[in-house]
Amino acid sequence: MAVRKAPLPGDTRIKVDVWSERDRLMVRVIDAATDEEIACWWDDDARGLVVDGFLDPRDWTRSAESYLRHIGVLGAGGR
Repeated sequence: MAVRKAPLPGDTRIKVDVWSERDRLMVRVIDAATDEEIACWWDDDARGLVVDGFLDPRDWTRSAESYLRHIGVLGAGGR
């Protein structure tokens, strides 16, 4: 799992890219303002976050933002 701590302005949103093919899965979180990668999970790491309930395939963006706040990558105000 690659996670880069990055401050985000409070009004900045994140983008989530999801790619899957056969047994491969990639979930990438990007700062929408700068297009910089904030976090990227592959295969077992990504599936584990889904199974554990941290990432929700019905709402990737909201669940990823909530998880990144939970682990301290994003602050309460979006940073």
